[in-house]
Amino acid sequence: KTYKEVAGYEENIPTVTQEKKEHTGFLARKKTTGGRRVLAVEEEKEGSESHSEHAFVLKAERLRLNSRIKDIVQTGRIIQTADFIAFIKRNEMGRSRFGISVKKKFGNAVKRNRFKRYCREFFRLNKNRFPNGTDVFVLPRKRMSKKFDGMRYRDIADHLEELFKGLA
Repeated sequence: KTYKEVAGYEENIPTVTQEKKEHTGFLARKKTTGGRRVLAVEEEKEGSESHSEHAFVLKAERLRLNSRIKDIVQTGRIIQTADFIAFIKRNEMGRSRFGISVKKKFGNAVKRNRFKRYCREFFRLNKNRFPNGTDVFVLPRKRMSKKFDGMRYRDIADHLEELFKGLA
């Protein structure tokens, strides 16, 4: 006898039954956008087509090339507050792009990634504040790393609104 027969694996396999779920008025379907899969939840509307907004910053809206970031830092306009430094420069693309860099001194990976997520979310929700064809690169100051531990998204958004209040 094999060990599976001795252990009774073949006999005691539980059967899985699927329950019919009641329709809740939402459709969940997978979309592929910009190389990432997203689960888009769309509400059904009678007589109109449903649409979804992106829940993330698109690849085309990110500053990723080190050479482009260096160019923005060296030749771009600088906006400063006590918590942030932002470098802004026009681009030829006709689309606003956003980049952020956080040093390791800011904190551990969880803290740095949460901060970057909050900043990207601010950019995603406030794209209309930035003129089309603008590259924005943001750096947090040391003071922000000390204050960030107890902060929520709304607190970071308030600081970023203060930073970009004169822009547009």
